[in-house]
Amino acid sequence: MIPAVPDSDCPRSERTVFDVLASGLPEDWTVIHSRRFTLPASGSSRSIECEVDFLILHPGRGVLGLEVKGGQDIGRSENGWYSVDHQGRRHAIRDPGRQAQRAIHCVNRYLSGQREFLDGTLPFGWAVCFPDVAVNGSPDPALPREQVIDSTDLIDIHQRMEQVFAAAGMPARSLSQAKVRAFVRRLAPSFRLAPSLASRFARDDAVLVRMTDDQADVLDLFETKHQVAVRGAAGTGKTLVAMEKARRLAAAGRQVVFLCFNRPLADFLADRAQDFHVDSFHGLAMEVIEQAGLNHEVPQDSEARRRFWDEDVAELFLQALERSPQTRWDAVIVDEAQDFRADWWIPVRTLLRCPDKGVLYVFYDPNQQIYGDGPAAELGLDEVHLKYNCRNTRKIAAVSTQPVGISPVLKPEMPEGADVIVRECPTERDMIDAVRRVLHEVITVNNVSSDRVVVLSPRKPDHSAVYGAGKLGNFSLVELNETPGPTDVRFSTLHRFKGLEADVVILCDVPSDAEKKSPRHLYVAMSRPRHLLAVCRYAPGTAGD
Repeated sequence: MIPAVPDSDCPRSERTVFDVLASGLPEDWTVIHSRRFTLPASGSSRSIECEVDFLILHPGRGVLGLEVKGGQDIGRSENGWYSVDHQGRRHAIRDPGRQAQRAIHCVNRYLSGQREFLDGTLPFGWAVCFPDVAVNGSPDPALPREQVIDSTDLIDIHQRMEQVFAAAGMPARSLSQAKVRAFVRRLAPSFRLAPSLASRFARDDAVLVRMTDDQADVLDLFETKHQVAVRGAAGTGKTLVAMEKARRLAAAGRQVVFLCFNRPLADFLADRAQDFHVDSFHGLAMEVIEQAGLNHEVPQDSEARRRFWDEDVAELFLQALERSPQTRWDAVIVDEAQDFRADWWIPVRTLLRCPDKGVLYVFYDPNQQIYGDGPAAELGLDEVHLKYNCRNTRKIAAVSTQPVGISPVLKPEMPEGADVIVRECPTERDMIDAVRRVLHEVITVNNVSSDRVVVLSPRKPDHSAVYGAGKLGNFSLVELNETPGPTDVRFSTLHRFKGLEADVVILCDVPSDAEKKSPRHLYVAMSRPRHLLAVCRYAPGTAGD
């Protein structure tokens, strides 16, 4: 089944048919559900947009387009086709047979121009399905009963589909696996994202909507254990659980501070915090240092500046806390704890009113450890694991975990998702062009809002050819801290985007040897998208490498 599960707002009638096809057809059949597609212009013919509820590929016969119409009564009057819903309301509907015919003819026209199908060995047919009614006779002269699947036919859908394929005039013949793969491959680039999928891109900030069983178990554990380290791979919901626990503690009257490493993540979470304080480690440290009146100066020399942020700030932070005993909290929650250095945990624990008995929860992923040392063993925290990736599609999860050699764990209902796009670029100009093309495909062709897309790079903006290009077709790149306009797309280093996520991530400027030299950076970047990942990397031995 493509996708593996139907969209959340899929009509009930289509969901019924989806479940029947998924459970009742053999594994070597391919079913594509609810996808719009655009057929490119050819010669004097303009481009055509079409939609079909189901495309069913029978490996021994061909392809069938299936149109689904729900309703407790369906028929045709002198005014055309109608459907009566379960509240007894009557609606005019389009001719289902004509819809199915048009869709499958469009697919046929498109594929007939492709080299894999020039031999005409992929027969096409069409049918309609009325999953809520039993049909007696032909509902319309143009719609023979043999090409109608009704509620009684769903009992043995495999047998009925065999009959429908035969009635559609598709003789038994064996299709090669190469032909089957070519069918899916050729159609995939022309599929447009269905409106239901685009609407699902909208972020749902209600944490419990996306909570998995193991996330709920961790929250329950927190009721009895007050100092815990939570380990989980990218996408397992560490930040979701951390924010939810902070919210619950604050609602119970506790004073809570929530710390993380990354400034952009802190800003993002601070906007969503309910009655608790969110800051980065350095942000809170500098605030307390300044309130305590301690002298400090950020060095100009790069190496001295690095030592200042890595080492000196933690010492100054501890001195400031000793001068300010009123600066304490009932609970400290730390996200991105893998990036905290060992000596930072001393001031972190000092933030607690009761360092030994206060609430301390830290969340970390050792495979995302780029800067720090992770939770210190001296903390003596009990450890629990979050297992299930609830952010990425299966295809993104499989690709993003390869660099660090781990296997993603996903719930059965997680969708397969779109193929990961990979572009190899011999030159910087090719790199710029590759990003431009992906932006055009995602935003212009697929109608995904530009604010759902992020371009990530291992390079800072002033060292990135992509960012320095200015306009990329109809779009301009703006840095993460800027407010994007309607034709702007956010650009960030992968380091600054740690802990954040987006519907679509285009990772650019990737060296060809990145998987060998910086696997954790790749893992961090490629695990950020929810729905679509594109990787634009330099070809081996090129100037941009």
